[in-house]
Amino acid sequence: MCVLLSSVVSDWVEGAKISLVLQMPSKRACHTCDCLVECFSEFHAGVTANLRSNEQSKGVVTKALEMAKKRQKTLGKKLCSESSLCFRPNVLWDFDVFDVHQCLGPDCLHVLDLGIFEWLLKFVYAELESLYDDEGKSAKLMITTRLAAMPYFPALVVFPNGIEKVGIEKKGKFQGAEYRNIMKQILAVLFDLVPAETVQALRCFLNFYESAKAPWHTEETLENLKRHTESLFARMARFKKFSASELNFPKLHVTVHFDLFIRTFGRLGNLDAETFETFHHHRAQIPYEQTNKQKGTLTQQVTFFQKKRKETINSKRSS
Repeated sequence: MCVLLSSVVSDWVEGAKISLVLQMPSKRACHTCDCLVECFSEFHAGVTANLRSNEQSKGVVTKALEMAKKRQKTLGKKLCSESSLCFRPNVLWDFDVFDVHQCLGPDCLHVLDLGIFEWLLKFVYAELESLYDDEGKSAKLMITTRLAAMPYFPALVVFPNGIEKVGIEKKGKFQGAEYRNIMKQILAVLFDLVPAETVQALRCFLNFYESAKAPWHTEETLENLKRHTESLFARMARFKKFSASELNFPKLHVTVHFDLFIRTFGRLGNLDAETFETFHHHRAQIPYEQTNKQKGTLTQQVTFFQKKRKETINSKRSS
């Protein structure tokens, strides 16, 4: 029996590489359960899917390798493909202290703040464009104008220049904190601009978000989380026409396993990479953008930028 000692906080691609689960478009599968990509938008398909385990994966690959030794390599690869596994053994299967499939926790920053909510914003833009295209109104301008008109309030970050240029066209420039501040304002911004069903879908996501990111959990809160998750899948179905994959994307599917992750690792805050992502943004991305990106001098330029920034901060503190 496996004893889980620790977790690996990873995004979907990293989790697939660690667990050696196929990520080809035709066989893209969850590295926690055996649900395939064509069922990612279905709540019940994710709930009823069988959880993966070291024993199950090792048994399939071992059998496939034995078939390859008997000059049946094609059949062996097909057997692995049917289970959405790579045709090679995983060295982590030999460790009895943990199950590789169950220790891969989701990076909640990218799943929720920079994932589902960002997709919801894109779907809202697409719906606004379809509603007001004949009137010559710009969906982005309407959102920008309303967001910029938000009055000042303590502890609320306002966006006088809107969000579309940074948050949508230049993906990745916003951090989780900015998206959380947008969540606080989005319902008021979209009031009477979009159909009530769209507002209800966003409200449903906010309820789910609040329930998932709770600082502590009981059986009652986990039951509420399950109810909010099912409601989220049902409400988001209205956005299928705006999604190229018809909502079959991994970040939505992984929310089905939040109950499992919470029971195993504790609150979802334990599986959040925001602290180090913020460090990377301020210590690597911003300094890099300040350089002329010339090979050979890049490190020195970044170091110089960091030194000047530190001197500026120290001078402000001393004054």
